Amino acid sequence: MEGRYFFARDNGRTFIKLVGSLRYTISYGFDAFIDKLIKEDKFEDVLIDLTETDYIDSTNLGLVAKIGEHVLEKKQKRVTIISTNEDITHVLKSVGFDEFFIIINNPESFRKELYEIPFIKENDIKMAEMILDAHKNLILIAEKNKELFQDVVNLLEEDLKHYKK
Repeated sequence: MEGRYFFARDNGRTFIKLVGSLRYTISYGFDAFIDKLIKEDKFEDVLIDLTETDYIDSTNLGLVAKIGEHVLEKKQKRVTIISTNEDITHVLKSVGFDEFFIIINNPESFRKELYEIPFIKENDIKMAEMILDAHKNLILIAEKNKELFQDVVNLLEEDLKHYKK
């Protein structure tokens, strides 16, 4: 199932649910949502639910890292991630999320209505910039990710130089 993003807010708490197969091609709206929350400084206590996530690519991991980095820097709190899928949890741990986030495997129930974060179609340059920033976020949260993602960052930076000429 193609990925979808949802959110709810309640008394300073932000709940984000990522569902399905999350690939960079559909993530620009999620990135815009995160930027808006950061600009409005709307992150207090954050819970990210990955219990219905089938697949998450490195760009989406980088966007989740962006949330975690902001909350840790501005609020001195770690974001909680719920992951009941062993494969997803393995991916999270392989990029150091277990050192940066609180990862739990027992879902919390929420009674609030979830609002879907809209899909936004964006041009190639904006998409490349988002992917670049997401991968830089992955490198920031764990030194070991530099080896995994530095080539992607270098390639995207070179591509963007040619696009912007």
